[in-house]
Amino acid sequence: MTPLTTFIIPTHNRRELLRRAVDSALAQDAPIEIVIVDGGSEDGTGDYLDTLKGYAHVHIEKLRRDPGMIETWRIGACIARTEWIHYQLDDDWVETEFARRCEMMTADDVAAVVTQAIVHFPYGKTGMNMPPLETGHSPSQIWRDYLLHSELTITPSCALIRRDSALEHLVCGRIPHSDKRSKLHDCYMMIGALSARARTAWIGEPLAHLCADPGGITI
Repeated sequence: MTPLTTFIIPTHNRRELLRRAVDSALAQDAPIEIVIVDGGSEDGTGDYLDTLKGYAHVHIEKLRRDPGMIETWRIGACIARTEWIHYQLDDDWVETEFARRCEMMTADDVAAVVTQAIVHFPYGKTGMNMPPLETGHSPSQIWRDYLLHSELTITPSCALIRRDSALEHLVCGRIPHSDKRSKLHDCYMMIGALSARARTAWIGEPLAHLCADPGGITI
């Protein structure tokens, strides 16, 4: 069965966290492709990535230096061959059925599929990334307005977006480049992705896990 989705995982010097992210991608119960972009890690990440070379559906791109989040996103999207992509930060992970459940909500007029996510804070506290909403489809404009006017950010780590839409914004420079991770990257990417089609799908069940660790961008 031909994969519909590629998981793109950028990483830099976070080997142990990366293992969890990759394990969740490898455990998907639907066929996917996986692209890991390593920005010149010096903590043994490269050695770990070498252990994944036996997986035919895993592509590893090792860079000599860390070019920043936006460039690693672009590189990953250029390597991907599927219609849909999922940007997964190296400290986040998803449930086994994430890809399958999201793909079931796709359609020609759907710009993105967004799922509820559990945010894991330090000291064991957890919370939800979004207010409770019923699973279904709604106009993409509603989601764009939400992103523009809400303090909460919808991250690509809990969504499927169209590869062509992501590339359009990454290649044309519509997302400000920065060497540092920022919530603005997530916001600009999702606003661009939601502009691609008339409707956006929402899954009210939490299928993604976002880690609010000191080195991440999840708040």
